[in-house]
Amino acid sequence: MTSQKLIEFARKELDRLGYIYTPKEWYEYKHLNSKAGIVFVSCKLACRGKNKLTIFMRFDNPKDALLVGFRCNEHTGKYNFHFNTTKSEITYVLEHILLAGD
Repeated sequence: MTSQKLIEFARKELDRLGYIYTPKEWYEYKHLNSKAGIVFVSCKLACRGKNKLTIFMRFDNPKDALLVGFRCNEHTGKYNFHFNTTKSEITYVLEHILLAGD
């Protein structure tokens, strides 16, 4: 799957899972009801390597994210995934954000 197709798939999954599109923000999507409260998400192509994707996240309340098991930065709430990607990996990560920690 090409890099652009990975991005398109990730965006469709974000829409399917109820993330709100926020086109003028760096984080292109947000979800108001994750287990850790409000989470902001953006999917970008990785800097290095073909067909790799990075999912950038920032939790609005880092303490809540830490309590449910996300190992985010305790001050900024930032938490990112960098990985070789398949459709099933993208779906797993995006669903996992809403349901639990890592």
